[in-house]
Amino acid sequence: MSGADDDPPQTTYVIGVENIMHLPYYGICDTEYCGFGRDLLDAFAAAQGVEVLYRPLPIPRLHRALASGLIDAKFPANPDWAQSTKGNSPVLYSDPVVLFTDGFLTLPEHKGAPEKVGTMRGFTIDMSVLGNTSVKLFEANAEADLFNLLVRGRVDTIYTNINVMRAYLRREGIPVETVIFRRDLPFQNSQYFLSTTTKPLMIDAFNRWLEDAFDEIQALKKKHHISEMEVISSTPLR
Repeated sequence: MSGADDDPPQTTYVIGVENIMHLPYYGICDTEYCGFGRDLLDAFAAAQGVEVLYRPLPIPRLHRALASGLIDAKFPANPDWAQSTKGNSPVLYSDPVVLFTDGFLTLPEHKGAPEKVGTMRGFTIDMSVLGNTSVKLFEANAEADLFNLLVRGRVDTIYTNINVMRAYLRREGIPVETVIFRRDLPFQNSQYFLSTTTKPLMIDAFNRWLEDAFDEIQALKKKHHISEMEVISSTPLR
């Protein structure tokens, strides 16, 4: 990966990452970036013979940093996120890295339509899909805070990555059945990408590596207990 032909090859890349706990996909563990995303990008950097520096930022600042070129790349990224912050900067996206499902979860006893919804701060959520413009939105900084909003009754529903919440419950020794995935409500199957506004050759190299390192990447998903089978087999309600 390098710039123009007369430029020296770039050996260090700054990748912006979200400063939240969103394991098993990514998180900040003892001040260091961790999870599947860290292992994935470290493996890519090792294969390319370059160094990656991770810059954790709040999600809104991360979008702006990408648009302004303050970071070389951003992970995760998705073309549907934070459209208003992209400005005139063309954003290039890699091939998909991993599939996931965002959806609504509730306590088993709650069967009605959501009235108070909790989600992670900075996440993109379109409340119009619920058909109720009076739904109140509450934001949390971590999955633990999001779960506590639910069990303490401050919200009746939470909207988040299904695998992330299940992973949190397992780590805490809480039965997964404590919350249920509301398949009767709209949910979103989506994908994580790597993105950039300034390093198209990096994206080209990453795409080639995704193909060449398929088995290695599948092993990383297995290591972090990331299963895409439910995502692949599920059918969104919208």
